[in-house]
Amino acid sequence: MFDKLNETCQKELDAIGKQYPFKPLKTFRLTFEEGVQMLKEAGVEDDPLGDLNTESERTLGKLILEKYCAPPHGRFGAGLERILMLFCGRQNICQTSLFPGDPRGYDHDF
Repeated sequence: MFDKLNETCQKELDAIGKQYPFKPLKTFRLTFEEGVQMLKEAGVEDDPLGDLNTESERTLGKLILEKYCAPPHGRFGAGLERILMLFCGRQNICQTSLFPGDPRGYDHDF
């Protein structure tokens, strides 16, 4: 998805980059086997054929963050604005929202 976005929307991404400079998003895919191997190397023993328990998932999330500088994710739905926020390296979703709202009722100066 992100490769296609880079390919087809380069002009728009350049315009965003002028106002909010960002580094291209790096994506990777970690297989279940690779995750189990990372846990094993960290000293966590789990059933390699079973599902990970909550503690193992938390540990794997920390390992992913340390190794890839990326928060763990999976099996979740994200809106277009949030995807664009991550893609453009923004910390505030209002910077990628067409109509950003504010609970205090005023506009932000971005």
